[in-house]
Amino acid sequence: MKVRKNFIFFTLLILLIAGSVLAIDKNNITVTNLENNQITDIRIRPNLSAADTCEVRHDLGMFWQIGNWVVGNELYKSYLDPSLTCANPYPYSVTEITMLMEFDSATSITVSVDVEKVDYSNPDCPFPDTIMLGISSTWSYTIPEAGLYNIIVPFDAPIVVHEPFFAGFFIGDIDTNHVPFLFTDSNTQSICVSYNVWDDSIGFVDLMGFDFPGQLVLYATGVPGGGPSDPEPAVRIVSPYNNDTKYKSTEIWADEISGSPIIDYVSFAYFTNADTTEIGRVYDGTKTFRDGINQSSNARGYSMDWDFSSLPEGTYNILVTAVDSLGRYSS
Repeated sequence: MKVRKNFIFFTLLILLIAGSVLAIDKNNITVTNLENNQITDIRIRPNLSAADTCEVRHDLGMFWQIGNWVVGNELYKSYLDPSLTCANPYPYSVTEITMLMEFDSATSITVSVDVEKVDYSNPDCPFPDTIMLGISSTWSYTIPEAGLYNIIVPFDAPIVVHEPFFAGFFIGDIDTNHVPFLFTDSNTQSICVSYNVWDDSIGFVDLMGFDFPGQLVLYATGVPGGGPSDPEPAVRIVSPYNNDTKYKSTEIWADEISGSPIIDYVSFAYFTNADTTEIGRVYDGTKTFRDGINQSSNARGYSMDWDFSSLPEGTYNILVTAVDSLGRYSS
């Protein structure tokens, strides 16, 4: 139900903004050689990659910088086939989507990502289908300064696919004074792989039809080959409670409730707005809880002391993530 609701909202969002961008002219594209190659990763939460994580990326690397194109409130799509880059590819669990962008100064950007089925009505030209397999939460990212950035957006839970798919990257409202640049590779034969929609009356357009000189740098990361019968992680915060007021320090307690025997660690982090900071990771889940009197014999307890005395007073959100040895996770 959650995915369906998010998809409906997402579709309505595109429709609602369409009227405001009908007058946008996307025919003044600028294409220049890339000079800067220093890339910074921007993540909304700690990196949860494992040794068996595999990138599904088909571009030949960043080569061309595309300007005068991004208008905001628009969706980009990239055709991805896990079997081309991953051994034992299916089922493939998509954990995050990344798009390379450049900004000319500090700013912010609101984004979300999705996974969509492929329409093979034309077998020679894959096209984004209308069936949404999963969509992420909407996040606001802080861009600290001018430069190249991998904008890495996670899914709330991995999206499992059993065939090629389209990875979607939605850019919400942007500061028109700091419109970002996109990037493509140099493969001029990259038709039917990179799409963009900014006007519902036009629908998805193949970016090669707008003189894009290659494939969009937009790709996925995930875990190939599925896993054993062990359940996927599931975690909940036991304490502190919602709206608690704490002074100087507190102990954070989490309960891993799936019963999986292959939990690798639990990560504790806090965030305000879009900035996430990891407090630490706990690998020992043998601590038991008490209800004030009795121990809980079946609890999978993870705890960490958090000294926040150096932080400014305010409201903070706690993010707890359980990760197993297959790279699967739950937050």
